[in-house]
Amino acid sequence: MNYEQKTKDLKMRDLFDKEFQQEMDDFFDYIDHEVLGKPKEDVVELVHEVDGVVVCEPVEDVLKREAK
Repeated sequence: MNYEQKTKDLKMRDLFDKEFQQEMDDFFDYIDHEVLGKPKEDVVELVHEVDGVVVCEPVEDVLKREAK
């Protein structure tokens, strides 16, 4: 094997490793969100009292409701 072939092989290996890593990341994201039901992004939740009941809901929902 010459130097050019080794360089090409290393580039291919690097490309394969990056693609494989992305596939694994996508797979675990799928497991987290679709199978385990975790939210796709970090959701900040607000714990507060509504009509005498303590509830926990996303801050975005509270802000949308309060804006109306």
